[in-house]
Amino acid sequence: MRDRRYFCLEHVRQYNRAWNYYANMTPEQMEQHRRRDIVGQRPTWPFSRGNMGHQEQPSQTSKNGQRQRMPVTAEERRAAKELDLEVPYTEDGLKSCYRARAKAAHPDLNPDEPNAEERFKRLREAYNTLLQPLTK
Repeated sequence: MRDRRYFCLEHVRQYNRAWNYYANMTPEQMEQHRRRDIVGQRPTWPFSRGNMGHQEQPSQTSKNGQRQRMPVTAEERRAAKELDLEVPYTEDGLKSCYRARAKAAHPDLNPDEPNAEERFKRLREAYNTLLQPLTK
């Protein structure tokens, strides 16, 4: 990494034309490298596995016997952020958090706020997004 070459623009172009990243690879290795580049050289899993390669289990049981869940998908993380929900969350915790936020954002209680209805809809969507995995 410390071996550096300093060229003028003309010689940079000459050097780059002659340089070949795949020079010491077989055609099979080159093809394999190109295929791995499609996913950014990261490991992938087939969709048929069901958990999409996630090793952690998003649900676990809390001390009081309720299922706790960590937001796994980007949509679930956005929903938890929208509700300011502490994670891992339980169904009871989700319901009480939603009730408090919905009551504060309800359009009938905020008639002067122009975005109250939209905020209320976003809270409802976030609640449904997070409740769905708990009820399965």
